[in-house]
Amino acid sequence: MAALDATQPAQVDTTKNSNVSTEGYDRKCIFCKIVNKEMETELLHCDEEMSCFKDIRPGAPHHYLVVPTKHVGNCKSLSKEHVPLVQRMVELGKEILQKNNVTDLSDVRFGFHWPPFCSVTHLHLHILAPASQMGFMSRLVYRLNSYWFITADQLIELLTSKEETNISPSISTSPCFLTLRRILNAQKTVEMIVDFRKVTAPLPPLALMDSPITIADSFRFLGTTITRDLKWEPTISSLIKKAQQRMFFLWQLRKLKLPPRMLAQFYTAIIESILTSSITVWYAGATVRDRLRLQRVVRAAEKVIGCRLPSIQDLYISRTRRRAGRRLRSIRTKTSRYMNSFFPSAIRLLNTK
Repeated sequence: MAALDATQPAQVDTTKNSNVSTEGYDRKCIFCKIVNKEMETELLHCDEEMSCFKDIRPGAPHHYLVVPTKHVGNCKSLSKEHVPLVQRMVELGKEILQKNNVTDLSDVRFGFHWPPFCSVTHLHLHILAPASQMGFMSRLVYRLNSYWFITADQLIELLTSKEETNISPSISTSPCFLTLRRILNAQKTVEMIVDFRKVTAPLPPLALMDSPITIADSFRFLGTTITRDLKWEPTISSLIKKAQQRMFFLWQLRKLKLPPRMLAQFYTAIIESILTSSITVWYAGATVRDRLRLQRVVRAAEKVIGCRLPSIQDLYISRTRRRAGRRLRSIRTKTSRYMNSFFPSAIRLLNTK
């Protein structure tokens, strides 16, 4: 949203990014190149701590960007220790406005775009003046109380409320929920923690509008049960149970001596659609035992109909390869859990087509 033709990968901790040197310079960051005068952008202010320059696509008559001279991640990666930095960025923005004869600070907008709605991960403060002269698109992009734009005062308040663990104790203080807090119900909201570390630390409880949120081991989303250990046995068991219930109607149609062609159509529409519900999500991570249980239902239907039916694995492969016309880069994985998830397994199937 910085209106620069560069998109950077999401970043939380700059010390863990191999592109960021110990001097705080990211060779892939366009803002790092600007503050180090590797580009022809005019710097309105530049010192050891901060720099300021005009936005390449202004959203107001005066539109400036204030950035730390050293590479700092986006506002989501900040902690309580960064509050003075944000305050100094605001003060520098006011000084730049005064130098450009902008005296009405009540008609000025200071803010940041909240990830993932920021095109550059280098922390940058948008300064727009006069805010009353912003166009339609600018009012939308830099809209107050939206889940994609947060004012400097809101960011300072959010950082001040953070614990030492860098996790907000209440999601109601997050700017992403400013427009949703009236429709979210704590009694209908659950928290599921997915953590595969060998040594885990207890996390502080979440609260929504001062109401605690229940911790759950699993939840259902569009008919698919997602568990905290990312195993798919509950989902597969539920699908098999539904399919077996519908097998009764297949037997009844067989007793009425319907032709195999109509029985196969009934199976495809009523039973196979159940067995393949969200199959591209869970089949690659299913155990051999669960796959055999699914195939057992197909074999039972074959005996009733009297003809061969597509196996579950063939259906998974055909649906994964659908609409694929190019070879994709394989994803490197370190765990079998990630290797058997949808995207890595789907890419392997697509590349072997």
